[in-house]
Amino acid sequence: MPGPCRLNERATPRRPSLWHVDDGWALFAGPLQHNDSHAHSTAVFLAGLYGTFRLRVAGSGWLSCRSAVIRAGTPYEFDIGGDPLGVFYLEPSVAGADALAPLVAGAHEVNGALVSHADAPLLRSAFEQRPAGEALRAEV
Repeated sequence: MPGPCRLNERATPRRPSLWHVDDGWALFAGPLQHNDSHAHSTAVFLAGLYGTFRLRVAGSGWLSCRSAVIRAGTPYEFDIGGDPLGVFYLEPSVAGADALAPLVAGAHEVNGALVSHADAPLLRSAFEQRPAGEALRAEV
């Protein structure tokens, strides 16, 4: 008999990465490993689609989190060990990191980032369901 079911267990086998670029925002969802320290010119929302990931922000120590909002220009690196990560980029002409802050309920600030254990069901759904452009725009 199989063991107890875990919350947010993968509902589907590994899928290829999803990329969608639209006017003022872009979305990536897919398996990743380690990404060395880097910074973007845009605000970024990161979410472990099925669990936590390790994050280091602007020279901080490694943290374990489920989601984070990184302000434009803030250096960060992550390690998710091959599991799927959702990444939502928001162009500065549309809005800044403050517009993404509601996605990280209960967050605490670490060197220019908001770090949380909040889940991201919309990104997980996009990764699993693969909606077409119009439907994806309406969803996110």
